[in-house]
Amino acid sequence: MEEHLPGSVKRGYGDGAYDKEGCDQAFHSRGIEPIIPPQKNGVLHENEVWMKPRDNAIKEITGLGDDEDARKLWKRLKGYHLRSLAETAMFRFKRLFGSNLRCRKLCYQKAEVYAKCLVINRMNELGMPKGRWVYS
Repeated sequence: MEEHLPGSVKRGYGDGAYDKEGCDQAFHSRGIEPIIPPQKNGVLHENEVWMKPRDNAIKEITGLGDDEDARKLWKRLKGYHLRSLAETAMFRFKRLFGSNLRCRKLCYQKAEVYAKCLVINRMNELGMPKGRWVYS
């Protein structure tokens, strides 16, 4: 599965469950910046090069105060909210179409997902209010 990832992925978002060495190695080997909050009891691993982004996150959170407010601020500064937006989009997709694909061949599965995305985009377009900026 990993070899099918597109080369254009620049950042990977995940919750604290992804704060593992294996994930850090996978991100590092593909040149992807991990945006994963370290666990509260996380320790530095300055010897491994693939752990540098995680070590930096621990240092940044410590520098911001090393409490819950510091973690919240770190998440805001890193754009961590994008992860929840992606999860919400996948939740909508699965609620509308189910969690299974109907087609068996990969090329048809790609077309099926693309068509479903077009449907969701059209539904969003129809449901959005038509507004305009008013200057005073």
